[in-house]
Amino acid sequence: MSQQSQYSQAVLDSMQRIFGKGFLSPGGAEEIKQVVAETKIDGCHVLDLGCGLGGAAVVLAGDLDAGHVVGSDVEAHNLELARHTVAGAGLDHKITLRLVEPGPMPFDDGTFDVVFCKAMICHIEDKAGILGEVARVLKPDGVFVGADWMTGGDRSLSDEYKAWEKGLADAGLDFYFRSLRTHALVFESAGFGDVTFINASAPTAADAWQMQQEIEGDARPDLESALGSAGYAAFAERGRAKAAALDSGDLQYQFFTARLAGTPA
Repeated sequence: MSQQSQYSQAVLDSMQRIFGKGFLSPGGAEEIKQVVAETKIDGCHVLDLGCGLGGAAVVLAGDLDAGHVVGSDVEAHNLELARHTVAGAGLDHKITLRLVEPGPMPFDDGTFDVVFCKAMICHIEDKAGILGEVARVLKPDGVFVGADWMTGGDRSLSDEYKAWEKGLADAGLDFYFRSLRTHALVFESAGFGDVTFINASAPTAADAWQMQQEIEGDARPDLESALGSAGYAAFAERGRAKAAALDSGDLQYQFFTARLAGTPA
């Protein structure tokens, strides 16, 4: 049985109003291209893990000319919306969308040249399990590439970060943030021997404050209409808390590239 979406349609529409059509996290198409800049995509068989509303799959298959993209997600409603995103881009022939269950992936060993995911691992508590599955479905010379939210360390976290986590919990959203150190250890235990992290927190914080200006400015009427006054206030507060947590260093946004142990870079 697929999972029910954590986001209402009004919230999904509001996130796309801020992040762009097909996206549930900031950065849009340009960030996708930046994340995979050192990875061969053209002609490759790519898994977009946790594809959400399809924005990244469209960039990978369209702008970056992947041979074929499989977009997988556990939420049926997200995939329904993703189908509209894919069809609108005229990429039905290059993108396959798959509804999957949490847990082992329904793909054979060594299926994909590239596995891509963005802001997805933070939703999964069993990080060793999901990274082990990524390693399994990658070809021996394949690449795991993406970006995700992490904590700045294992120490006591700042008030700004705690406000961010509280806002997410109050909205009924499930996240499992872990430190960069923890991620590095889990990548290694999953069989990845060549892992590079790039801290993109500073530009992400700048973008977050810029988006916050839009949320509290030009976008406010549309967001209040979609979410109601209380919903808008909570949405805006979460945005401010995220930007402040990034500024504090206790919330980080990291790009990563990983290859299986023993694979030449």
